[in-house]
Amino acid sequence: MAALRRVPLGEDVMVSWRRARNMKFHRKVFALLQMVFENQERYPTFKRFRAEIQKELGYGETYEQDDGKAIFVPDSLSPASMEADEFETFWNDLCNHVITKWLPGVTREELEDEILEITGAHPNHG
Repeated sequence: MAALRRVPLGEDVMVSWRRARNMKFHRKVFALLQMVFENQERYPTFKRFRAEIQKELGYGETYEQDDGKAIFVPDSLSPASMEADEFETFWNDLCNHVITKWLPGVTREELEDEILEITGAHPNHG
């Protein structure tokens, strides 16, 4: 609000806003990614693992380099770059992907309970 007080009366301004994203939600995503990463042997680094997951889910862009090779650049998952609704869609896609590819036989409820337990957000935690 202080910034608005400095704008002269009658001056045109442009304002943009975003729906705030819950950081607990952000922690849930990274807890899930970390849990799966720690229980796999294919990818040597978390960064590579996360990029591959995002590539499989289509969250990023593929560019062709001058030599013809394709390079995938994952989208940022930071709160500043992804609105709450988009992030919720990513969470749902990620859970479904993990259950299908990495943890077959695990239900969505079991997966979410485990993530809530890991992050300390489970109602029965403590």
